[in-house]
Amino acid sequence: MLAALVPAAEDIFEAVHVDADWKLLMDKAPAHTTARTTRWLQQHGVRVAKRWSGNSPDLNPIENMWAWMNRKM
Repeated sequence: MLAALVPAAEDIFEAVHVDADWKLLMDKAPAHTTARTTRWLQQHGVRVAKRWSGNSPDLNPIENMWAWMNRKM
């Protein structure tokens, strides 16, 4: 899954004409902070947003998107 991250992000930003200088926003869940994941992200030049609350669903914008998608489906 990680292997598709960089090309997919670049395609999305290019499609909407946004500067490709992006950062990955993660919620610091244990699976997101493993040494393997961190190493992969560094090796592929993926910058991660550092100042974000960890494991806090009420502050995580993706939770709102999932709710919106469920309503639409």
